[in-house]
Amino acid sequence: MATAKHLHLNDNPAPNIDVYSQTVVVYEGETFDWTISGQDGSSAVAVTKSSTTWPFTETSFGVALGNGTPATVLANSAGLYQFQCTPPAPITPQNLIVAKVYYQCSDPQVPQGGYFAWQNTLNEAIVVKAGHNQTWPLVQSAPVVIPPNSTVIVQVSTSATVGDHGIGVTMQQGGAGACAQAGTPKIIVTAPPIPKPKPKHSH
Repeated sequence: MATAKHLHLNDNPAPNIDVYSQTVVVYEGETFDWTISGQDGSSAVAVTKSSTTWPFTETSFGVALGNGTPATVLANSAGLYQFQCTPPAPITPQNLIVAKVYYQCSDPQVPQGGYFAWQNTLNEAIVVKAGHNQTWPLVQSAPVVIPPNSTVIVQVSTSATVGDHGIGVTMQQGGAGACAQAGTPKIIVTAPPIPKPKPKHSH
């Protein structure tokens, strides 16, 4: 039974995501297929939301062995959600992270340990690397190559320094700057949100 993180770096037409993944990371507007491996003996699994909000139009998905069940993430739905399976996964509820989408020349603002999606809207591949004398804040090693008209999901390191991290965005062919009109893009790393303290009961 798969419990590994699903994290795709390249944009397949419709990536397959095992319903029993402990943590699923997708991006706003992405279409993917929920699938099951059948290793646990289940020929059909129901996927339902555990959180009050949910980034899909459907409230649940029925997934059978075979081609999988398509799902499309709603636009503007970035955030953390929870879901559960029937029959249940070994650890439940499971986590679903929807990464906010940023264009190749915008400035992603992401907390330490958070995910975001880079969208290359150009017809050529681009290369993203650290700017001159800048530290690289991502878990993925630099450079990150984004194919034409594609989206990749990346994660900010939990140990990245809070603040601005200048980046260089160039065309893979020829090395020309891809963001001349937008100036110098950067990744803005913020501190993760602090959990709200639980209210103390007074007697």
